[in-house]
Amino acid sequence: MSPAGSGPAAPGTLPGPGDPEIAPPPPRTPPVSEPADPGRRSARPWALIVAVGVFVLAITVVSELRYYALVGSTWDLGIYQQALWSAAHGGPFFESADYETGGFGSLLQVHSAFVLYLLAPAYGAWPDPLLLFAVQATAVGLGAFPLYYLALSRGATRSRSLGLAVLYLAWAPAIDAALYDFHIEAFVPVAYLTVTCLWSTRRYLLGSLAFVGAVATMEVLPVLLAFVGALLVAERLAPQWKQILRGGWSLPLRDREVIAGVALFVACLVAYYSLLEMRTELLSAWFGFPKFPTGAVGYVSGSSPAALQLSPSNLSVVFYQKVTYWVLLLGLVGFLPLLRPRGILLVLPWIAFTLLTPDPLITVVGYQYALVAAGPLFAAGAWALPFLPWPPRATAPAAGDPARPRRRWRRWARPGVVATGAVALVGLNLLLTPFGGVVGSTLPGVAYSIGQSFPPASAGAFALASLVPPGASVIASDLLFPLVANDPQAYSLIWMPDTNVRIPFNASHLPSYVLIAEGRLRVVPPWLTATIYNASDFGVRGVAWGSPVGTAVLFEAGYGGAPSTWGTAPSGTEMIPPSALSIPRSEAAISDDPTSPTGQSLVTLPEATGLLWDGPHSDLAPGSYTVTFWLRAFPTVPGAPPGPGTPVLSLVANEFAQSGWFTRTIAYSVIAGASFVPVSFSIEVTSPSISVAFPGYALTASAGVALGGIQVAPAG
Repeated sequence: MSPAGSGPAAPGTLPGPGDPEIAPPPPRTPPVSEPADPGRRSARPWALIVAVGVFVLAITVVSELRYYALVGSTWDLGIYQQALWSAAHGGPFFESADYETGGFGSLLQVHSAFVLYLLAPAYGAWPDPLLLFAVQATAVGLGAFPLYYLALSRGATRSRSLGLAVLYLAWAPAIDAALYDFHIEAFVPVAYLTVTCLWSTRRYLLGSLAFVGAVATMEVLPVLLAFVGALLVAERLAPQWKQILRGGWSLPLRDREVIAGVALFVACLVAYYSLLEMRTELLSAWFGFPKFPTGAVGYVSGSSPAALQLSPSNLSVVFYQKVTYWVLLLGLVGFLPLLRPRGILLVLPWIAFTLLTPDPLITVVGYQYALVAAGPLFAAGAWALPFLPWPPRATAPAAGDPARPRRRWRRWARPGVVATGAVALVGLNLLLTPFGGVVGSTLPGVAYSIGQSFPPASAGAFALASLVPPGASVIASDLLFPLVANDPQAYSLIWMPDTNVRIPFNASHLPSYVLIAEGRLRVVPPWLTATIYNASDFGVRGVAWGSPVGTAVLFEAGYGGAPSTWGTAPSGTEMIPPSALSIPRSEAAISDDPTSPTGQSLVTLPEATGLLWDGPHSDLAPGSYTVTFWLRAFPTVPGAPPGPGTPVLSLVANEFAQSGWFTRTIAYSVIAGASFVPVSFSIEVTSPSISVAFPGYALTASAGVALGGIQVAPAG
């Protein structure tokens, strides 16, 4: 280091406090292959605008179709609907889902999503999920612009920068996440990339304003942006790494980029812990929000790895899934960040989080968490973009850059090969999205459950929900909760049985309405099951037959009138073959049988007792019906039949939330013989009934039973 005031430092050393600042490296000029035609250059930003517009329109339209197909749920569309409705009407961003499952009194105690204060008035004026879908699609799509300018600032050509921005818009994990309900994570890429672009181009005033906006978006952003500051410092110190290793250096306190990088890092630490303090303490003290729940840990909060549930012991939890997830994310960007390993520093915090978390859904494509990875991953791609082997640079590279493409790359670095590869990569991403139709809806990712058109049967569910008056207390299945979420008194059933859910109702304090989806009957709590068909408590206000989530039924407290109906009511005429029933493998088996009325028979295995079959869990409209079982019995030991009066079979009618219509015991002599015998019962259905089953139970090991089918038909 030169003495103070003696002039610039010698090459290869860092200046001391009295030395002049390090001059920034000269800006890189475009490669020789970049056209100089101003008209062509000006057209490229317009191409990006068009691409973003197509993205926003496509995501918005398909998200709306998903909503009408009842693909959305409480988690997470209903959460944001209710929170925004609450804020628009002076509430504390209350949403019942996190209150029920975690004790949170406000969404802002779960996520530092203060930016939603800007959206709340618009949602209050137009409380329609379409607004949320359009905002989410726009937020994700706008991330392409700071990414484009970030790539340009790093020295990439306009064509490469445009290609990277288009790849971002086509990136399958981002499209999948943008289609899944509504999430604050949708704002993470644009906030992250904007701060990164401004900070790396030394626009510190604008960058500081963008940083404040990013901090007000989500608590994960300060953590991610801290590594941006670390990378900027590392980039600045990289030319002196040998001196650093030898200890012959001093901290360049007067270097503006180093100061800015350190300042960003420190500001991120301060912001993270300030947001944590605000969520856990200050919101309740300043705004009267409910007290932050004690013991809240995990993805939503935490001041330490333990509070975030991060541990090396969690590496073994779905380890293969975690590794393949990151290979997939990197592969779908062509492994571009690996060309500039220094840029991987940006992705390290989220890689570490996904590896150390016990939550398997964070590493599943089709959920919102890919949007957290998108910003750092594509920013790392922008860092690496100038290091692609084609086209060659026209000017001397900056310090640390390769002087020319290596010889082994030259064959693959031709323009046609590179362009073809880029187009193929974009096409592969689109094929793997719900738009491509290649990946089916059997994957765990929610985004792949998609409706391409408005199902006519959905109209009944929407009409049914409209019968709930504004502000009425209502419990709804999670698949139907978005239809009533604009209501501070709406509560959701969770998608799995959970006795710890905090629903503020019970058998002695009933809600005014209950909206049930047939696809979620198993999670209805027992106290509610015991009351909704009790005429002294509830009446069936309406039913939507055959909706995409199964038949939906609305119960109203004290209602005694006729139910309103939508959709096509089941006729009741049905011949149910054994293959349509649920059969325990250890008790019975199905085989072809020409003597059976259905061509099949279910035959008990030797010495089987207990449940033989269950189902078919069908629906019945009010009316009188005859249920006929086609049965035969035979001795388990040939030549040693049980006594004629020996009970061999119990037949039951099970229907959701109602008293059993019949329970009958069949003696051996009634159905013994070589042919099937019809055994019939009459039932009276007084209310729309869902998930009706007719199970059979073997009562003795001394006789086997065969079922040829079950027929349900209107009486008379």
